[in-house]
Amino acid sequence: MNPKIYPVAIAFFVLSVIGFAGCAEFHAPLPYKLLVDPTYDEVKAEANKHERVMVDGWYFGELPRIFKSPYGQVSVDDKVKFAIAQAEFLKASKQDMAKNIESYVTYSKRAAFAEKWWQESDKAKLFAEQPEKFHILWLQESLMDGSELWWRALEDKNRATVDAMRALAHDEEQKRVSKFLDVEGQPRSLSDMVDGK
Repeated sequence: MNPKIYPVAIAFFVLSVIGFAGCAEFHAPLPYKLLVDPTYDEVKAEANKHERVMVDGWYFGELPRIFKSPYGQVSVDDKVKFAIAQAEFLKASKQDMAKNIESYVTYSKRAAFAEKWWQESDKAKLFAEQPEKFHILWLQESLMDGSELWWRALEDKNRATVDAMRALAHDEEQKRVSKFLDVEGQPRSLSDMVDGK
């Protein structure tokens, strides 16, 4: 090897190693993969696939897709519109439980959003006619079903980028909504809700 090149090669190698080590040490974490929202038609395709079909383990692999309130009788179009509106509401509320579990939007805030949405929909009369128990069930069922329809369409559209943390966060969110949860560790039941607890 040429004696004049040798020191230059060593210096270049040392600087490269230091530079690489420096990059490794201070390198920012990989960017959080952004997901592309599903379109109305994509959410509708998901809803049509499951309409009038009892799907066991529909929610977090445990609860089936069975409706006890008249929410189950509304059109696929209404279900899809609500699912999209709810997703936009949660996004505007900065919920991202995969990044921060504490960003969960409480059941009470979700229910207030859902109530207003259904009161302003073309199903307002049917919604208003429900006795209290079915009124509460309608809100919960629409919140859970809308979230699930949106999630499944989102997951299908972003197969390469949906990670396990997001899937776990979605299941945790659904578990909390199924328990009418506002405060961690204080789940409620339908009878609690009817009694105003």
